[in-house]
Amino acid sequence: MELKTRFDQKGHAIVTVNFDEKEMQKYLDASTQDLAKNLSIKGFRKGKVDVETAKRYIKNEDLTNNLINRLFRKSLKAINTNNDVINTFYYKMLLNVDPRFNIVKLDPKGSEIEVIILLSPQVTKLGEFKNVKVEYEKEKLSEAKVEEELKRLQEQDGVYEPSQEPIVSDDLVSLKIQVYLNKEKRKDLDVSTIDVKVGSHQSLLGEKEEDLLNKKVGDQGVIEFTTDDKYPEQLRNSHVEIKYEIVQVQKMKLPSLDDEFAKSQNSYKDVETLEELKKKIRESLKERIENLNKDRKITAIINKIVKESEFEYDAEQLKKELVRIQRARDVEQLEQQGITLEDYLNFHKMSNEEYEEKVYSYLFEPLCRNAVYKRIVDDNPEVFKPVEEKQICEKYKLTSLQDYIKNTTEQYRKLNIDEKQIAEYVKNSIDNMYNDYRTQQIIDYILDNNK
Repeated sequence: MELKTRFDQKGHAIVTVNFDEKEMQKYLDASTQDLAKNLSIKGFRKGKVDVETAKRYIKNEDLTNNLINRLFRKSLKAINTNNDVINTFYYKMLLNVDPRFNIVKLDPKGSEIEVIILLSPQVTKLGEFKNVKVEYEKEKLSEAKVEEELKRLQEQDGVYEPSQEPIVSDDLVSLKIQVYLNKEKRKDLDVSTIDVKVGSHQSLLGEKEEDLLNKKVGDQGVIEFTTDDKYPEQLRNSHVEIKYEIVQVQKMKLPSLDDEFAKSQNSYKDVETLEELKKKIRESLKERIENLNKDRKITAIINKIVKESEFEYDAEQLKKELVRIQRARDVEQLEQQGITLEDYLNFHKMSNEEYEEKVYSYLFEPLCRNAVYKRIVDDNPEVFKPVEEKQICEKYKLTSLQDYIKNTTEQYRKLNIDEKQIAEYVKNSIDNMYNDYRTQQIIDYILDNNK
């Protein structure tokens, strides 16, 4: 068996597998024996028909199909056990995608099979990545942001207390309700009380929560509206009438902004006065904003490099496979929540075409970004040396990878996880460490070239 690898410049690696006459005879005999097991011939017990007799009864079409499938399997096995072949395309291939096959020649004297592997986008021309001019929105520190953070700290320590005052936005309101759906009372939807945070639009009332504004405890009323596709199936596209009685109103009581508050809050340590707290907040916000602006800058630079780069890929098949992979994940996750993908799309008023475009864009952009990263590394071998274990241990504060593997494996074993799965989890974890380390090296290198 002979293997040759080439790239078709259209987004595929193609491994050609050639079978000689001796191999073809071997696989023809194996296919004949395989089909003979299921033959029922008078005078023979099932599965006991000899090969020569079986040949007279096996249909050529059945033999050909069995042989082709056998050659496909043998081709994949030969590729997967040949590191020299695998290494030519492994880091370029799109994972979780089955290869396609092309029968170039099918002949007992010798056959040729092409195994077509879909690749991720590959950079054919790298956009300029040095001294890139970009525009991006820069965040600025202001006293308003300091006040916003103080308010967040206040609300974090605030408590809801019963009140007889009129309802305002953000009040927590308890309602006793009766629900009428298309004029018919629905006892299955009656509950003793429902809690509504007015203005959140997260309750059954949706945007109609605003109808409760300025009402008080004891007030009664009726709220009517027509539902759309965002509502659960039993309420969808119906006229809803909700009779309610307000049984409780709670308003948030905020702590006073003073030195005592500064001492008691837990978000910023070692402060004694309100002024010291504000100073700590400013310092923290300054650091956060600097990091945010740095992230925005590198994102803008990388986006421009990607935009100005040229790529090679099979657009039609790539989109088909990316959508297929993500759809399977989404269906599984949504089923765990008790809903279907169709319900999810209806809720978000999204067509199947819009869903596919959104999925493709979401998954395609990181593939292009990673292709750019790989090209930068390949073009600068003097900068990007192989990542060493010592570097990983320093970054992640590990004594050694061996200790990490041992400790992590023991933790998973306590959860009664299968040994094969544990080995896979640990390997993926280590791979992610190396990938994250390399990615940060690339980002730092790009930033160094764009001061």
